[in-house]
Amino acid sequence: MVKKRLYGIRINYINTAFRFYIDGEELIINGQPAESKSDSIPYFIPHTLYFESDKPTFDIIIHTSNYEYRDGDIRSIQFGSAEGIQKSHVSSLLRDAFLVASLIIMGLYHIVLYYFSRNDRAPFYLGLLFLTLAMRSSMINERLALTLTHQAISWAVMEKLAYIGFYMAVPLFYTYFSYVLKPHYHPKLLKLTWVIGIYITLFTLFTPNKVYDLQLNPFLIFLGFLFVYAGFVLHKARFTNPTAVKVILFAHFLLIVVIVNDIFIR
Repeated sequence: MVKKRLYGIRINYINTAFRFYIDGEELIINGQPAESKSDSIPYFIPHTLYFESDKPTFDIIIHTSNYEYRDGDIRSIQFGSAEGIQKSHVSSLLRDAFLVASLIIMGLYHIVLYYFSRNDRAPFYLGLLFLTLAMRSSMINERLALTLTHQAISWAVMEKLAYIGFYMAVPLFYTYFSYVLKPHYHPKLLKLTWVIGIYITLFTLFTPNKVYDLQLNPFLIFLGFLFVYAGFVLHKARFTNPTAVKVILFAHFLLIVVIVNDIFIR
């Protein structure tokens, strides 16, 4: 008699509603896939499931529909032993929880720091930046916000907040930059950064995903311009304020890592 083995499957990303079957048995339903947009309910949260089987092969069927994104993707599905999948899931969950908690703590710390030292606004904007990134980080990857709110957040709201968190992080970051290196950063460029950030945030709030998603690439091009200008400012300030230049360079490196990670996730 062949002994049954315990397997695990981790579904990280499928746009935007699906049913998941193994050997004809429905094991996961995420949102409501349908043949028309009116009958479909978009939703997504990462899933981990475990099942036993004594067969060398089994059939996996995914019924999916997508009326929200410009492209429908089935990607990042992990399969392996139950132990391996569980370790991967717990590791990802702890990593996200640590990141979000760290960002919240740093955000609150800098806002309190500003409260007791009102003559310097740099900590205030840095604190807002950390809290904005914490909000965004809770909406992607393991989507901790859904767990904390018992899945009370709709798919549309969750996606909009994830995009807005990225868009608003940029003007907050460069406002902090301008306060640290105030004599060198042009105020008109900072105003332009805020105008674009607020415009694209409002555009995201009042348009569907297929429309506001088109704004991402132009925004990344503008961000690339900001990177170039920031490099010019840092070059000018390297002798007058070398410590601040090192801090800003490190912050830029972290921002680049976030952007590259987002590109690969999306």
